[in-house]
Amino acid sequence: DFGDEMRLLSRHARHFIVTSKRNQSASIIAGFPWFGEWGRDAMISLPGLTLSRGMPDVALEILTTYATAERRGLFPNQLNVYGESSYNTVDASLWFFWTVSEYLRYTADLDSVRTRFRPIMRGILEAHQRFGLVYSIRTPMMVGTYLGPLFVVPFSGNLFYAVAAVVAVRIIE
Repeated sequence: DFGDEMRLLSRHARHFIVTSKRNQSASIIAGFPWFGEWGRDAMISLPGLTLSRGMPDVALEILTTYATAERRGLFPNQLNVYGESSYNTVDASLWFFWTVSEYLRYTADLDSVRTRFRPIMRGILEAHQRFGLVYSIRTPMMVGTYLGPLFVVPFSGNLFYAVAAVVAVRIIE
């Protein structure tokens, strides 16, 4: 039985959810005191820190904050409190697709997903197609099948991008 361990994890998870000094909204820190608001870490940990603990409003607030920080198809690697955020992570915006999918799975809040995140998700996919190679991300080809559109990656090492794009099809169509 993992009951005690899960209660302990849940109790300590709250320490990673903070009020950001940037905009006074909920955010996730990667680790205190050394790491602040890191996009990739926030997207990976958000479902466990918020949704699994019955905090969908906090999850939506954090997703919205990161969605508004998207630039040229990328999410910030680090949201900087005092200056420019850094956009040097190749997969934070791709983890966003998975995190939005998890938000939808937990909440069934398709209206918020479509109004707040669909334009951002489309923009991310379009930016990757338009700019082609951004921080070594290559754009996959889209092909039609009897199952609907699928993304085929003609190179190795970028399977996650294909998965993110397939998840997006469900949301942005």
